Amino acid sequence: MSSKLPDALSEPLESFESSILAFQRGELPIFDLLREFMDTQLVLPSAAEATSLQAIEPVIWHHDGATMVGVFTHPDRAIPYAAMAPHIAQMSGRKVIGIINKDVGLLVNPGSEEFSFVIPPIAVTSMRTEFGV
Repeated sequence: MSSKLPDALSEPLESFESSILAFQRGELPIFDLLREFMDTQLVLPSAAEATSLQAIEPVIWHHDGATMVGVFTHPDRAIPYAAMAPHIAQMSGRKVIGIINKDVGLLVNPGSEEFSFVIPPIAVTSMRTEFGV
C-alpha cells in the first residue's frame, strides 16, 4: 500500500507532525514526543460508524509480530484507507491509549514515510502507567 502522497501531504499538516520530524532528527526525546501524543487529536478510521467507543472497528495491521491499530494525525492522512474504513472517530491520544486492547500497539500515520512512527504494545502498556491512563 505504498502510493506516493500528494505534495500537500509531504509537509506537516499540524504541529504534532513537526514534533515527529524533530524526534526523527534526534532533536526531541521520545518521552517528550509521547507526552505530546497523549494530548494530540487523532483520527481513528473505522469500518463501522463510530456511534460509540464500542462501535469502532479500527484498521488492524501486523507489524513485527504484533497486532497494531492505525491512527492518523490529520484526516487527510487517512484518505488512502477510506475504502476499508470509511468512517472516522476523532479523539486524543490519551483516549486511544485507554481504549485499545492490552496487547495491541499503534502505527501512527501508516503509509507516510515522513510522519510515521510505531508505538509497540509494551510501550502502550508503559504509557498507561506513566501517564495515568
